[in-house]
Amino acid sequence: MGVGTREMSFLYGQFNRVTQGNVPTVNWFGSGLKVEALAYGLVFFAHLVLAGMEKDLKGLRSNIYGFGKFSFHVLQKLIEFGAIPISVSGCLFDDTGFDSKKIALVKKIKAEKLSLRHYSETYGHSVYSRI
Repeated sequence: MGVGTREMSFLYGQFNRVTQGNVPTVNWFGSGLKVEALAYGLVFFAHLVLAGMEKDLKGLRSNIYGFGKFSFHVLQKLIEFGAIPISVSGCLFDDTGFDSKKIALVKKIKAEKLSLRHYSETYGHSVYSRI
C-alpha cells in the first residue's frame, strides 16, 4: 500500500484539478507517523470522490490487498462507512463480506502465524486461494 502524506496530497490535488475546485475545503489533520490516520484519510478521500459523483461507499464491495496495520485500519473504516469488504490479503475471499467478528478471527490467525486457510475451515462459504 505505502500511501503517505505526499501521495494523499497528490491525490487530493488531482481530484481538485479534475473537479476544477468545486469541492468542499478539507482540513488534513493527523501525523504522518500514525498509520491509522493515513488509512482513515484514504477511505475519507474515497468517500469525498464518490460524494462528488453523487455516490456513496455504503453497499459497495471492496477488495483489500494485504492485511498489515494499514490494511486493517482501511478495513475498519470501510465497514464504518457501510462498504462490504470481500477480500483480504489478496487470497482470502468471503462473498458475504467481513465484519468485526470475522476480522477478529483473521487477526487471531495472523497473530498465531497460521495459514489463512483456517479461516475457510471456520467459514465454509469463503475461498482461500494461495498466490
